Amino acid sequence: MSVTDVTPTGTAVSGARKINWARLRAPWVRGAALVVLMVIIANGVALVVTDTNPLLRQSGLQQTQTQTHPWPLGRKLPGTPTIDPNDGFTTQALGVASMRQVLSGELPLWNHDEGVGEPLAGGMQPAAMFPFTILMLLPGGVLLFHLLLEMLAGIGMLLLLRKLGFRWVIATTGATLFALNGTFAWLTNAVFNPVAFLPWLLLAVELARESSGWRAARGWGLAAASIALSLYAGFPEVAYLDALLAVAWFFARLPGVNDKLSCTMSLGVGALAGVLLALPVLIPFVEYLPNAWVGGHDGAFSSVALPPVGLVMLVLPYALGPIFGYTNHDPSHDLSNIWANVGGYLTLGTAILGIVGLFARSAPRALRAVLAAFSVLAIARIYGIPALGHVLDLLPRMGTIAVYRYITPALSAALIVLAAYGIRQLEERLHPLERPVRLAIAAVVTVAGIVLFAVALPRAHRLHGATGLKPWVLFFTALAVVVLVVLVLAIGGLRVARHAVIPVVLIEATVLFIAPQFSAPARGTSVDTTPIGYLQQHLGQGRFFSLGSIVPNYGSYYGIASVNDDNLPVPKSWADYISQKLDSQSNPLMFTGAYDPVPGDQITPKSQFLDNIENYEAIGVSYLVAPNGTLSAQELRQYGIAEASVDSTMTIYQLPHPASYFSTNTGCAATTADRDVAQLDCPTSVTLQRLELFYPGWHVTIDGKEAPLQQDGLFQAVTVPAGRHTVSYRYWPPGMTAALVASLGTLILLVAAGVVPLIMRRR
Repeated sequence: MSVTDVTPTGTAVSGARKINWARLRAPWVRGAALVVLMVIIANGVALVVTDTNPLLRQSGLQQTQTQTHPWPLGRKLPGTPTIDPNDGFTTQALGVASMRQVLSGELPLWNHDEGVGEPLAGGMQPAAMFPFTILMLLPGGVLLFHLLLEMLAGIGMLLLLRKLGFRWVIATTGATLFALNGTFAWLTNAVFNPVAFLPWLLLAVELARESSGWRAARGWGLAAASIALSLYAGFPEVAYLDALLAVAWFFARLPGVNDKLSCTMSLGVGALAGVLLALPVLIPFVEYLPNAWVGGHDGAFSSVALPPVGLVMLVLPYALGPIFGYTNHDPSHDLSNIWANVGGYLTLGTAILGIVGLFARSAPRALRAVLAAFSVLAIARIYGIPALGHVLDLLPRMGTIAVYRYITPALSAALIVLAAYGIRQLEERLHPLERPVRLAIAAVVTVAGIVLFAVALPRAHRLHGATGLKPWVLFFTALAVVVLVVLVLAIGGLRVARHAVIPVVLIEATVLFIAPQFSAPARGTSVDTTPIGYLQQHLGQGRFFSLGSIVPNYGSYYGIASVNDDNLPVPKSWADYISQKLDSQSNPLMFTGAYDPVPGDQITPKSQFLDNIENYEAIGVSYLVAPNGTLSAQELRQYGIAEASVDSTMTIYQLPHPASYFSTNTGCAATTADRDVAQLDCPTSVTLQRLELFYPGWHVTIDGKEAPLQQDGLFQAVTVPAGRHTVSYRYWPPGMTAALVASLGTLILLVAAGVVPLIMRRR
């Protein structure tokens, strides 16, 4: 029988493996499916109504409406759908550039199209070697990328809470709260990426507590995978702060372990394996730091904190309007300061339930104490509370990290676990001795809520002339009041309120998550790529400079070389060249060609360009892209500039004397196939100059033989003998080969350690 066989009892069985439908009905499957569904619902506006594609908001290209959407709700709210524009400049633009190199069979180590060449993977933020970055190449790729990470975050928290003994309903609630956390809602740049792996790392600690026999591999294997993916995700500051919570969690859970040595060794091996797996991205990063300008990461962050009023927005996130919606109406500038530096929010429901969980009888005492201490210290550090706010600064490297912004995801995870204990505590029968504690909590929460409203509402009223603010504040105030009343009544023991707790906190989290999506452009919006097409056709191996028209790093996105950049870090030598030779007023970390001149000063980005036009030409700039009418007819004649292309919003100007990417000191021409290969046929020995940043890790070969690479100012040079030769360049950081070998070897051992014991156990 080719299709089915018959068992001795006469039952027909498919030749293919029989599907176990019972497993698909298992609680963990239903819980994971619900988390996925809630993530999709919470992103429904971005999926159906608006378009959160950073290209539309950040590229500088003109928006066009290609069709009339049936629900034209896009940009009906002021402000922006996310806080940090690096969701476009680095996450999308450089992420896409990285993946194009991967698809061409190359490691994404260097970017020719940014500045005069810069490290790519070593910059970390592009997440150039992160497996999920490949989604950026798909239509709507950034949103798909974020959806996947939100789902992974939620499922990880689901499994963690189940491991802690919570029933599926509570575990699914906590998982949904973490999948829709405030960092995911507000920060969609590279900060977003490592957050998904925090609950998996905490789960690894729980699995390591069972470190005996074949189960030992589950703990250190999951720890290794979580740490490695957190590092590949492109934001080591968040990975570091998440690891601090994991270490605190480990010490809280260690006393209850029978075999403490095995547990410690399991996690130690996992941490080491995770670092070894991540060596291919860590080696370029570590090599980059001593050669880079890192801005405030040199220690200046240790004295930075958010204004105290930010405490109100921590649990009432929209009390003063949508993201950057009404900053122009705040004369104190506190609001703009908060939005520019905040790392997310907590829902009011999570905060209240976390307080209840702190007193939950069923929660392990040590874990409660550690999570509460971590939460208090994190909040104190974010808002600069005296004494307590400096405790975390005692830890290594804290002065180089914007802790006030990047610790919020770990704070959310800690409070969500406490909130899960709080929900379970409210569901348990009220013990007579517990009643005074419950009443005290209800009273404190009520008073705190009244204080929050008393501070927030008058401050919102002071935002004079903020159109649309009143209904916005009324809506979110009403939502907060409902949450507060339901939870206070549930804490007091009202049965109906206890049953409403989970639906109310889930609705609150979903509504808060959805709100920023209404500030995005409407569906059907696209960008005019006419200027891009012209540059792709005519630029060749030259570079262009933009006075704010094509925003960095979208030259890299479209595969055209732009000397503009907006990145952190940037090479020191390039940063110095910008300040000394191109624009003394520009921040080298944001060399965008657009900034507000100092009042009363005649220096502008345009004047700096014209004053230093020869220096721009010397680095290979052949085109200037600027808004229409930027250069007058007199300026065109004076500097020998010609209009090359004009569309409805911007003009592309051609510069008269741009330097060639490859040149020789004798004038002997080089034939080039791409930026990394040149053919020469010169009658005498020549020095070949290449307009690519001189940087450690670059190697040059002549006819396949290594040759010494020379520094020629900012750029590279090599002496080529007389005759016909092929000169090839390759960027390969020191130690990169060893890093790849170590990473691959660790991966093989990791798989073997997980698979072999499982096979033996099954046998």
